[in-house]
Amino acid sequence: MRASTPPPLTDAERETLTLSASVEALLVSLSNALPSVRASEASLTATLQRVADLETHGHALEEALRERESEAATLREKARETDELRETNATLRERVKELSERLETCSVYYRPERTFFGTVRQCEQALESLDTGRALVSLWKEELERERQKEREDNALCVICCERRKSVALIPCGHLCLCETDGRTLLEEGPGNADPRCPVCREPITSSVRVFF
Repeated sequence: MRASTPPPLTDAERETLTLSASVEALLVSLSNALPSVRASEASLTATLQRVADLETHGHALEEALRERESEAATLREKARETDELRETNATLRERVKELSERLETCSVYYRPERTFFGTVRQCEQALESLDTGRALVSLWKEELERERQKEREDNALCVICCERRKSVALIPCGHLCLCETDGRTLLEEGPGNADPRCPVCREPITSSVRVFF
């Protein structure tokens, strides 16, 4: 008895078999490449996270730099005011010298028969006024220097303890407002400090950076 011969495959069936083989080969190739893809994805994720951390750090440093520039502008303004005071003081000295010369001239021409007492008295009053003005300028300069010193000391102190110097900038807000001790305490994990916030702007804190002057 002869074995029956299978009918020949049609074009559609042959195309289907070829397509199935191609799909299986593609699936095998994808399965072999999957570990490499996953490793590349993990590496890319780590790189992106590092880039984000560097950007955050950069923003904090930029904020600290802006604060330093603002303080420098204030100091320049104070220096300009000091220069103006020096110029005013020099002008007052010249005026005193001029009036002293006039007073000396008045004294030379003073005689009982030719009395210039009124002019001499006016010179004396002008000198007294200048002395008062110089005293007031001196007092104002001392007060200004005391205010500058107090402002420098207040701006340099930690906003929490008000005793130690600022040395920690908070991320991401960038405020340079804490000493090293209070910065470390603020970022400690615990039930009462699970969501640390900046004491200046109240924004959540993710980390901090030490700033050296």
